[in-house]
Amino acid sequence: MFNFSELLLRMVWEVSMRKKKATYGNGSIYQRADGMWTAKYKPTPYSKTKYLYAKTERGVRQKLNDLKNAPETLITISPKDILLIDYIAIWFRTYKRPKIKQSTFDRLDAVIRNQITPKFKYRLLKDISSDEFQQFINDLVESGLSYSVVKKTYDILNSCLKHATLKGDIPKNPMELVQGPSPSGFESKQVRALTAEEEKAILQELETKWTTGNLRYPYKDAFIIMLNTGLREGELVALDWDDIDFEGKTIKVHKTTVMIKDRLPDGRLSGKCHQEVQYTPKTKSGNRDVPINNHALAALERLHEANSGSQYVLSTENKNRPVVNVLYKQLKRAADRCGIYGISPHTLRHTFATRLFEKGANVKDVSVILGHSNVNITYNTYIHVIRERKDDVVALLN
Repeated sequence: MFNFSELLLRMVWEVSMRKKKATYGNGSIYQRADGMWTAKYKPTPYSKTKYLYAKTERGVRQKLNDLKNAPETLITISPKDILLIDYIAIWFRTYKRPKIKQSTFDRLDAVIRNQITPKFKYRLLKDISSDEFQQFINDLVESGLSYSVVKKTYDILNSCLKHATLKGDIPKNPMELVQGPSPSGFESKQVRALTAEEEKAILQELETKWTTGNLRYPYKDAFIIMLNTGLREGELVALDWDDIDFEGKTIKVHKTTVMIKDRLPDGRLSGKCHQEVQYTPKTKSGNRDVPINNHALAALERLHEANSGSQYVLSTENKNRPVVNVLYKQLKRAADRCGIYGISPHTLRHTFATRLFEKGANVKDVSVILGHSNVNITYNTYIHVIRERKDDVVALLN
């Protein structure tokens, strides 16, 4: 028989439990009988509750926010009582963040949130053994994640726990006995390049216009440049006209644009992001001079005429740099209309390299043009194309 009273009690209990769980890391505010406003703050289930007082609600709320945003808030917790993920947060934001670019910080932070936190969310730093960490890495390898993600996960844990050992917060680094991932244990994913037919179809679609006579794809020439230079979309958006040598037919690549996630003072995500230009390349070889063929030269000349008055190679109507994501949206729309799916502006870079190898280009030369840090990256990325080319060469003897 349906019992409404039991259901009501159950609902009240569940709501109260949700409220209790929500207080960790958030804090709560209430007014005492004597009129004094009080805030309670408990960063983790294992830390001591902190009490703050003020005569007004606004005053105590400000004190609570100041405490929550202070990087040293969690440091006062005893190492034997701190969660692993809280310790990683302190190390990452206090010691690691000042040494790396913001874009790198965003990528590593995503690894922490997506890989480490779900596994060790409520585990104390002192309680996790080498065996458990090893099994965690093994599971990541078998999960189908890329080598890059698993390696970043391993490096974060190893570096953080090495730091904890040096500080004396734990007696020994449990990651010392953990075997890291090996590239040989991962399947090399074949890059997606456009076929000759797909490339022709997309180029034809990019030429289409609206009934008003305006181009359907305003950044048509950007895609032509990428197909003929192998530039990354961020590198192309960052180009100024001073970087183009029309007489020498070269493009000077020495900066890129990246999307940066906006953060609160304590490093947490704010939910917003912005684009900025970085003048420090990912590697030294990222700074390079890229040769311009006739197709890219013609596209640059059209852009130079269309964007007169702007210092940027790619420019909006307001003479600003476009957002990188705009290129993805326009290319996807063009490809969808051609019945071609699963591509991005980076596909054009792969297509450029693939065409060079199909024409018999040297791996070293292609590596330099693409700005890879070493030739092995180029070889491993395009090994399937290189092997096919070798087979064709040997077949000439038949």
